[in-house]
Amino acid sequence: KGVTYIRWGRKDCPAGADIVYTGQVSGNDYRNTGDGVNNLCLPNNPENGQHQSYTNDQVYGGEYRLTSSVKPSGWSESLNQKEIPCSVCYQQRRSAVLMIPGRKTCYKGWNSEYHGYLMSDHKTHHRRDYACVDINAEPLDNLNGGASGALFYPLRTNCGSLRCPPYTDSNLRNISFQFSHDKDGKNQDVFVVCDICLSNCIAGFFGYSYFILFISLGVTYVRWGKKNCPKGADTVYTGQAGGNYQAHKGGGVNYLCLPNDPENGQHQSYDNAQGYGGEYEVSSTSKPSGWSGSMGSKEVPCSVCYRKQRSAVLMIPGRKTCYKGWNSEYNGYLMSDHNVYSKKDYACEDKNAEQLDNKNGDENGALFYTLRTKCGSLRCPPYTNEADVLCFVCTKSNV
Repeated sequence: KGVTYIRWGRKDCPAGADIVYTGQVSGNDYRNTGDGVNNLCLPNNPENGQHQSYTNDQVYGGEYRLTSSVKPSGWSESLNQKEIPCSVCYQQRRSAVLMIPGRKTCYKGWNSEYHGYLMSDHKTHHRRDYACVDINAEPLDNLNGGASGALFYPLRTNCGSLRCPPYTDSNLRNISFQFSHDKDGKNQDVFVVCDICLSNCIAGFFGYSYFILFISLGVTYVRWGKKNCPKGADTVYTGQAGGNYQAHKGGGVNYLCLPNDPENGQHQSYDNAQGYGGEYEVSSTSKPSGWSGSMGSKEVPCSVCYRKQRSAVLMIPGRKTCYKGWNSEYNGYLMSDHNVYSKKDYACEDKNAEQLDNKNGDENGALFYTLRTKCGSLRCPPYTNEADVLCFVCTKSNV
């Protein structure tokens, strides 16, 4: 058994990992308001499709965007406008992969693959996924670049809805990918960094003329809105939901589960702050059934959970029960940002969601609104118009 991950910013994989392929980072042009938000690793040996004349160009090369004063520690300004390489890596005998924002070391029981800096597009552009770019990033080649396209800027944190301490203001955060089996910082500017970690499979055998192989597999998922994991699941870490500021049209599109024990990066003064805390945006008249309107503007907790002896994890929108053959982890309500703001990922908030603490909140930042269905291109029935969208996180057993 094994797992795959992308090593952003490098043409090779860490020692011990197999290279599936190497390629070039690509994605949507930074000026496009629509189209894809995720970064791609396009292989260097493509099999090209047919020529087309329509105008919906969406796949561009990726470039570093740095200056002498806006760059991670140890990086050269010469990387600016250079295209970004990537490698798809396969690590054998591993059971799960996890990216942890705000850390530069792995938690106990997890094996490090690589670490680096969290990057995304600029807050004034349009949103795309966060990516953990290797601390020893290199250019794709020696060409001058500057063609624009999918741009990668380093990020900073912002205190307020993001709790400081343990975080410090405007930090470029550490990130960790992991596998598993089992000071007041106001007015400080710091980079966010990242680390990739993997967990081992556990195997054994017995007998004389035969053997039985036991493989301990598992999966990870984020439980949004709760400080603990479901019964039977291991807690990798607990933290606070975060992401890009609601009024910024650019920057990261996905929510992050920022750990409560961060390893803060170095002080930086540039203006591309994108790491904010997350808040519920609910009221007495706009809230999921069973929730209290008092949760409005309160910060959102989260837990990263590891479930042993599972081979797959799946979030099912529009359901409050799992399908046959799948095991229940938790159910809740589908949430995201408001439709008048910029795009953000959907997240399944626990049905029994709680607040991070008793502070007043209302700092804004990465906001969570409840969602409703809209009939038309969405078929009704079986759906109903203007109803809460339920969700369920389910896992699949190994046997």
